[in-house]
Parts: sequence; C-alpha cells; structure tokens
Amino acid sequence: MQYLIAFIITFIFSYLSAGAIRKKPLPFYITGALISTAAATASLMHTGSEAVRKYLIDPFSGGAFAGAFWSLIMLIGALPAGGRLIKRLMPARGELSVLAAAITLSHIVTYGVTYIKRLISPDLRATGDFVITCIVCLLLVLIMLPLTVISFKRIRARFKGRTWKRLQRTAYVFYALIYVHVMVIFIPRARLGQEGYYLSCIAYTAVWSAYFALRLRKAYLKNKKPARQAALNAGCTAAAMLCIGAAAFFSLGSPKAELQTAESVVPSTKDAPVVFTAASVQSQASEVTVALQTEVTRATGQNGASASNAEQVSEAVTTTGSRAKRKRATTTSKTASRSDESNKESEAETASADAAAETAALSGVEKTETEAASSTAQRETKAATTARSAPAQTERSAAKTPARTAAATTAKPAETAASNTTASAAAAPPEYKYNNGTYTDKAYGYDGYIHVTLTIENDIITSFSAYTEEESEEDQAYFNMAYGPVGQAIVSSSSSDVDGVSGATISSDAIKMAAKKCLKQALK
Repeated sequence: MQYLIAFIITFIFSYLSAGAIRKKPLPFYITGALISTAAATASLMHTGSEAVRKYLIDPFSGGAFAGAFWSLIMLIGALPAGGRLIKRLMPARGELSVLAAAITLSHIVTYGVTYIKRLISPDLRATGDFVITCIVCLLLVLIMLPLTVISFKRIRARFKGRTWKRLQRTAYVFYALIYVHVMVIFIPRARLGQEGYYLSCIAYTAVWSAYFALRLRKAYLKNKKPARQAALNAGCTAAAMLCIGAAAFFSLGSPKAELQTAESVVPSTKDAPVVFTAASVQSQASEVTVALQTEVTRATGQNGASASNAEQVSEAVTTTGSRAKRKRATTTSKTASRSDESNKESEAETASADAAAETAALSGVEKTETEAASSTAQRETKAATTARSAPAQTERSAAKTPARTAAATTAKPAETAASNTTASAAAAPPEYKYNNGTYTDKAYGYDGYIHVTLTIENDIITSFSAYTEEESEEDQAYFNMAYGPVGQAIVSSSSSDVDGVSGATISSDAIKMAAKKCLKQALK
C-alpha cells in the first residue's frame, strides 16, 4: 500500500515540477538529500512516534519512494512517442534520475547498516534469501552510482551521444534487479499473510509488466509499422495481465500461515517477558496427548476392550499375589522345625521372594510374575533339600562346628564389604553437564539483538524467556511468531538444537543462538 501511495505522489510531483526541476535542479537535489539524511537518521536512532515512523519515515527509509521514483523514470522511457506525458516528463528525466538517487540514499543507508551488522555478527546464519538480497543490493548500488553521475547535464555533455546511450542501457539491468530485489523480500512475507505485501507484489508486478509490454510495443513499432495496431495492443496487454496473474498466484498466502495467527503468544518485552516453564510445557504436552488419545479411542471404539484389558490385568495381579502368599505360607510351615541357621536362610529368601511377588503384583507385568514364580519354586526346592540333609548335618555338626564358624566369620566381612560397595555406588550423586543457575545472553536478529534468559536445574531447563530490541512492528511480529514454538521446544528438550519456524528463520536462529550461548556459560 505504501508503494501505491508513494507512486501516486511521485507522479503528481514529477508532472507538476518537471519544468522547474529541469531549469533549476540544484534546490531539488539538496532537498532530496536532506530528506534522505533525516529519514535515515530517524530510522537508525528509532526516534519519533509510531505514527511519524509509519507514515513519514518508513516510506523513505523503507524504499517505497525510491521504488516509486525509479519505476516512474523507467515508464517514462517506454511511453508512446508523441503523447502528452512523454512531452512533459522526458525533458526532465535526467534530473528526476538524480533526485531519485538522492531519495534512495535513505534506503541504502538504513538497510546497509542493518546488513553490515548481520554480516559481521558471529551469530549469522546466511539464508538463501538473505544472500540473494545482499548480492542484488550490491549490484544495484554499483549500477546506480555511474548512471546517476552521467545524468548530470555537465557530465552528460562530455560524452558522445552514442557512448552515453550505451552506458544508459545498463539501466535495463538496474530495473530488472529492482524487481528481483522487491519480490525476494515481499513474496515470502505475502505468503505469510502479512498485511499489505500481497497488494504490493501485485502493484510492483503491474508497473513492471506495463513497462515490459510498452517496451515490446515500442520496439515492434520502431521496426515495423502495421496499418492496424489493435492486435499488437491486445497482445501486449495479455502479456502484462499474464505476468500480474503469475505474481498474484505465487504471492498468495495460505490462511494457516498468517503471521497474526501463527502462534497465540502474548508479545514478550523486556519489562514483561513471556516465560515458558518446564511445568507449563509438560502440562500442555500432557493435555495434547490426552486429547489425542481420547480422539483415537473415540474413533476406533476401543473403550470396551480397554476396560476388559484393565480387568484382566487386575485379576492377574490379584491371582499372582494370592499364589505367592500361599506358597510363602507353605514354605514357612515346612521350615519352622529346622535348625536356626536354616530358618535364617529361609526367612531371608522368603523376604526376597515377598519383594519380587509384591513388585509383580503392583506392576502387573508378566515378566515379573514369571520371575516371582521361579524365585518361589527355587526357594521351595532349596528348603526341601535342607530338610532332607538336616539329620546328616546334625550328626556332623559337632565335628565341623569350629570350621563352619570360622568360614562364616570369614565370609561375613566379605559380604559386608560388597554390600557397602553396592550401597555407596547407589548413593553416589549423578554427574551433571551444566551448573545450576540462571544465565542470560543475546544474539543478533534481523535489525537488533534478541535477549534470552534461562534457568537450569540438574541439566534441565526449568524456565525460558526472551525479548527483542527490534522496534519495528514487522520485526517484532517475526520474533513473536518464532518465540512461542522455539521457546517451548527448548524447554521441552532442554537443548538449543531444535527446529525453527518456517517464515521466521532469522528470529528463530537468533533465539536458538542466544540459548546456545547461555548453555555454554553453564558448562562445567
């Protein structure tokens, strides 16, 4: 929308002041340079109210007026010869080109500073669209500077007419690169549903398509002069409409990708940051899981089968517990009349079997039930063997009591040492990778730093918050789009190695990079 408004204003201004700027261009050049300087300074210093920035500063620093001036200059050269517009505007085309370059300086300085900051930032992840934008911008500047210089009357007079025209033909490349530059930036944002970008894509395409069609028509008429031009005009119009339709199709955004509805997260600021905690993320994940399970159960109609399975598990657990209790009672009665040593061994084994049986009863796992039954059987076999060998042991006890006592005395310290070693190993604290605490760091986003604060407890990220220094509504919208999914993923995985958000790659990368720096601080 800014481009359309800027184009209308530029056309009216150029048409009304064409004669004055051709006679006395210097005041216009100075005014254009002053406007560019003020707009670039205000944009970089983030001064002025929101309304002033939106309606006065951004149209200059954002490139709307620069694009409007260059597109008008481009169209002037393609207008039909002999028409009123070309007679009015063509004599002042050179002066309008210099003024357009002066107006473009604000856009070059504003975004040039931003691109340089990103290029020298160690947090940069060079995405494809950013690389293309940097290359195209550099080529545009390199072409614009000589074209602007040779547009001054005094310098133009030093060139031969044919040489000057050859140099001016590089303007075709310049115009094409402007369109590429705009589409590389605007189409992804239009597909995300950002307000105004879809219309801007169509507007730019309409102007450039009109230029393309008029240029084809003019070149054809220069070589051939048909008696009737209706077919030529219809063909050029159809070609222009085809280009506009293609741009409209490729820049159309899906409703699911709209920036405003991508993630319902309250904007996170420095004074009121949105904090993600492990408990809230886990609770949200549990709610999603329960909802999915409910939907699956409802869809498959397995409610009755699930209840039946639960009853079978309950019955199995109860049966296992009863069987284990009966076997323990039998074993206890058989070993009650044995010697004290046999009783102690049986009681120890019975306690072990009790623990195994109770574990099986609580878990309901078939493997544990089998182990409990096997342990009970082994206990019964050992008890029976002890009963059969008890008389013989009694007869030999008088002769071997000293030896047995000595062996038992020797074995007990060994068993005690092994038991102590196992207990100490079980009681040893786990080794953690990170130190507990709260850490803060930052990484450069699109046009400012993104700050991240996270808290670590026992290698788990228990809380996470972030905010951005970027002040434009567009940059903040991208940050808010990325912050919700990326922040929740970092807390859920306790790692900075998570997926970003498509369409907000720069903000996603900055959040992850800042989180990575925090984790690096916490390393032991």
